Amino acid sequence: MTSDILEFVDVSDIKQSARNIWVNVAVVNALVLTIIIAMLQEDPIEAKFDTDDNMVDALVAVQEFYISLLLVGFMSNVLSLMKCIVNLTYSEPLSNKDVIKYFIANPNSLGEPVCDVCIACMFSFLAMAFWVLGTYGAPNAALAFAITVYVSGYSVGYIRGKAQFTPDANDPKNEWSWALKDQKEWPTYVHSKDEQTVRVFKSLGLAATSEEKEPVTTNEGK
Repeated sequence: MTSDILEFVDVSDIKQSARNIWVNVAVVNALVLTIIIAMLQEDPIEAKFDTDDNMVDALVAVQEFYISLLLVGFMSNVLSLMKCIVNLTYSEPLSNKDVIKYFIANPNSLGEPVCDVCIACMFSFLAMAFWVLGTYGAPNAALAFAITVYVSGYSVGYIRGKAQFTPDANDPKNEWSWALKDQKEWPTYVHSKDEQTVRVFKSLGLAATSEEKEPVTTNEGK
């Protein structure tokens, strides 16, 4: 992931870009951490459906899975937060050129915190599904597990899709240069092709390929 992030970085601004990423990830970690701690401090799972003595052991097992998953999520969360703090601290006194050397020496310093917080979120989702299982029973838990699997799979695909983006002027995959073409040649995923949308994206396309320093506005004629 670090390679994907740094592949097209502006090396003249690499230090500030990296710091912005670490700060943003640290903020997300702080928010997720409060949620996980609150979930850990919740009262034991109490079934809201009819139970019998034969279900006691099963409910205890669900409770243990719930806590175990939260503890793993807590661990990943704290590791991600710690990595952000350490990288921010040690990169602060460095120049842009030295930060480049820092990334060569520590090639996972950007990607690891992001992956760790994603893992923390995934385990908290799984824990939520077990909480639903113990509280509301199997039917609702099936939906909770399905949502967890969907969100996890979608997130992986979303990250992989964004990682494949390239600002290359040739744009071999036609990821952004379609904005310079006639709207009839636009990709099918661009559903809205009204006058405003066409004007905005054509202006963005021109701005992306313009070598002038003056920005191209997206509201021409207004």
